[in-house]
Amino acid sequence: LLAVLLWKSNTFLIETWNHETEDGIKYLGSKALYVDLWIKCIALVSVERFIHGISKTWVSDEVNRKKESIGFVGAQPHSYAAPWYFEAIDTLGKDLEIFPCLKGQIERQNGLSHKVLRSVFDGGLSSRIFKLSITLSKLVLNSAFMCMNLLTLPPRDPKLPLNQARYYVLYFEATIMAYRCLKLAYLLLRGTMAFCGWPYRGFASSIARSLEKASEWSAFQMLRHLNTAHVGKLFDDRATECDEFGVPSLKFLVAGCQLLSSIILYGGLGMMAMAVKLSQLSFVEEKLVQDYDYQDVIKVLGFTLNMVSIFDIADIEMASVKRLLIQDKEYSLTSCAAPSPLWTAWELHLADQLQQCMGSFHSFVIVATMTANDVRKLLIEQEERLPNLYFQMLAMHEDELLQNLDPVAKVFIYSGLHQKRRLIVEEDRVLYQPLKTENEKPLLETEDEKIGMKAQQVDESGPAETSRNAVTPI
Repeated sequence: LLAVLLWKSNTFLIETWNHETEDGIKYLGSKALYVDLWIKCIALVSVERFIHGISKTWVSDEVNRKKESIGFVGAQPHSYAAPWYFEAIDTLGKDLEIFPCLKGQIERQNGLSHKVLRSVFDGGLSSRIFKLSITLSKLVLNSAFMCMNLLTLPPRDPKLPLNQARYYVLYFEATIMAYRCLKLAYLLLRGTMAFCGWPYRGFASSIARSLEKASEWSAFQMLRHLNTAHVGKLFDDRATECDEFGVPSLKFLVAGCQLLSSIILYGGLGMMAMAVKLSQLSFVEEKLVQDYDYQDVIKVLGFTLNMVSIFDIADIEMASVKRLLIQDKEYSLTSCAAPSPLWTAWELHLADQLQQCMGSFHSFVIVATMTANDVRKLLIEQEERLPNLYFQMLAMHEDELLQNLDPVAKVFIYSGLHQKRRLIVEEDRVLYQPLKTENEKPLLETEDEKIGMKAQQVDESGPAETSRNAVTPI
């Protein structure tokens, strides 16, 4: 019903606010186009939500009881779950496991103890500030690119190619960008008020994520919905959600219909944005590089930034870590939300503990530049000695190693034997030394002596108790 009402209002808008050219062609003005854009977007989203709710209409009493029992009921239960998770987690608890798939996290307090935080984040502040400055530069450049595009919009002319599409794309981009910048300003204000006595735990995490979204925003990101991997993941998520809260027999129909509507809405908008922004670079065929003015430079840099922001490698790595740590049942109960509410709550607690341990500014810099490698060091204890399997591999004799390799691999290994080095294992340290020359005294007298000492290291002592004089060839 809402979709029908929206389409009727769109028809009324076209009939009452249209303009007419000298040739009798009717078209909408710039202000009417803005209203027309969001009427169409709301209508398409309403149809998508209607398709999404089909499988939840005729659900069993058992499913309804399950939805009530988990506490957060609604179209987006993950939006209610994250604050509950945050309040339920006691970072000082000695027996709390936030991520059940990890081993030994109780001793590390789920990576939130001050000792672990100092060991991971001590030092390197200057490099993190440099990374943060790059993010802020992206935000400034992205905002300048959008403002310049809005200020240089051509007059409405239905005869010009991509004239109406240009208005649609820029209005859509600018509205979302304005919303994200306003949200960032609100969070900054809220974080400032925390210093005046208004409690706001973990505000550094919220500010950092909002800054990241604002600096990378572009309508080009809608092209993700045309990527096969993204489409496959979206289909699996919708089918999983239908299995959990809907009618399982309709999951493929509902997932397919919702996927199709997503491709039409977001993918179509992404292709329109690509065509519009490519047309803005038409000057590259007419000007030399030294003839570019500041507007041309901003257009080239802004277009490049939009292109590289479609898929960010660091975001993909972090998303993989977030999904790896979440159990499948919890993932389906939170409607396949990404990021998971549990991860959001852990990140808020991380920012809160960093603020207590290192101060507000330092905690914000760390959270804003945190990578998947930092998360790995926080949650998984890193060994400082040589792993057993690595030691055994290095201790293998050349003939024993080459015996089980295929002929092609043997050729490459034999060709590099002249660069072979000797390995000295001394307590927990590994040092490499080049081979001795013919005039120098060898480290070991005979080959039999080397083999015997190698066997004694592996079988009796192990890598942690190896003799100081043991030398093994690679």
